[in-house]
Amino acid sequence: MLTNIYTEFNEIVELIKQQQPKVIGIDGKDGTRKSALSKDISTKFGYKVICLDDYINKKQGGYFNFLDFKSLKKDIHLINDDPYIIEGVMLMKVLDILNIQLDYCIYTTDSVWLYDWIEDYDGKYSNLTLEEIIKGVEEDVNKLNKIVNPKAKVYKMTGFRKEIYEYTYNYKPWGKANCIYRLI
Repeated sequence: MLTNIYTEFNEIVELIKQQQPKVIGIDGKDGTRKSALSKDISTKFGYKVICLDDYINKKQGGYFNFLDFKSLKKDIHLINDDPYIIEGVMLMKVLDILNIQLDYCIYTTDSVWLYDWIEDYDGKYSNLTLEEIIKGVEEDVNKLNKIVNPKAKVYKMTGFRKEIYEYTYNYKPWGKANCIYRLI
């Protein structure tokens, strides 16, 4: 059962005050305010921020395989012993490659995304294979496209969107986080 869900920035501030972590990770699906939360924490506590989006070779049709890990490692090394935040989608997968251990991890989400995946809440994805999830999303998008634009091409999940689903399915990052910051 998820009990560590917070919706107020002040609650996150209190958790950081209590824990005083040196390295904070902020993970979450795209569009869940990871960068804004990082900036707010940085402003409040003086953490440096490493944003994975700054290390991507854009417009390549994907994310993880297009990260510049060499530059990312170099910049993290340059931080020395200063406290820092590393934030971005697929963070746990990136940390595995970089061999970085977090002192504290925050997973950002919206309610629908999280509860779709959680078994405790009978989430619609919780008992499906990854292939079934992707096929279902494709079918839903194609049904909507048929209504909105009958001439639309058939949607096939690829690239970044597919990576997000694969990552979420394989890593279940909310389970590795110390707390969940949920958008209202």
